[in-house]
Amino acid sequence: MLARLSSDELLEFEGTFNLTRLGGVGLILLLGPFFPNIGLPFVVFVGGALLAQFVFVTVLVRRGTLARRPVAIAWLIFAIDLLILAAGIFIFSADPNWTTYIVIPLIVIAGAFRFGARGGIFAAVAMSIAYVATAWFRASAYGYETEPQRALFHIAVFVLTAFLVSGLVRELASLRQVDKAKSEFLATMSHDFRSPLTVVRAVLELLLSERVGALNDKQRELTVRAERNVHRLEE
Repeated sequence: MLARLSSDELLEFEGTFNLTRLGGVGLILLLGPFFPNIGLPFVVFVGGALLAQFVFVTVLVRRGTLARRPVAIAWLIFAIDLLILAAGIFIFSADPNWTTYIVIPLIVIAGAFRFGARGGIFAAVAMSIAYVATAWFRASAYGYETEPQRALFHIAVFVLTAFLVSGLVRELASLRQVDKAKSEFLATMSHDFRSPLTVVRAVLELLLSERVGALNDKQRELTVRAERNVHRLEE
C-alpha cells in the first residue's frame, strides 16, 4: 500500500502549500529583474503564472471542489505546478549562473508528501527531463555548457530526495497507524474497565451508607480504601 496523505490531510497541505506559491510570486517579481539576461516580460510571465495558480487553488478550496474530489484535483494542481516550474527553469536559463533548478527538490518533496513514492518519483522524473532539456537548450542557444557529471549529480539528488521523503512519509503513516491503534485500545480498555467499576463503586457506596447494615471500624476502613482505589482506576 502506497503511503500518502489522507483526503483531509491533502486539503490541509494544499492550503499550506498555496501560501508557498504566493511567497514564490514575491521572490520572482522582486528578485527576477536582477538576474542577468532575463527580460522583465518573462519574469512577469512566470510570476503571473504562479499567481494565477495561487488564485486557482484558492477558488478550488473555498468552493469545496477540492474537498469533493481531493485526490484527482490534487493531481491536477500538482501537474500544473510541475509545468509552471519547468517553464520558470527554462525561462531563467538565459542566466549565466542558472541556479533556479535548485527549487526542484521542493516540488519533489511536495509530490512525495501528497502522493507517497508515486508522487515523488513522478516529480523527480518530470523535473529531471525538464532540467536536462533546459541544460541542452542553454548549451545550444547560449553556449553555457553543463558538465555531464554535474547534470548526473543533480538528477541523482532529485531521485534520492524522492526516495528519502517517500520513506519518511511511509514511516509517518506507520506511526499514525500505531497511534490510532493505541487510541482505540485505550478507549476499549477504558470502557471495559469503567462498566464493572461502576457496579463495584455502587456497591461500595451502598455499604458506606450502611443501609444494608452497620459497619465496624475495620470494615469501614477496608470499604473506604476500596472506594478510593476504584476512583483512582476510573481516573
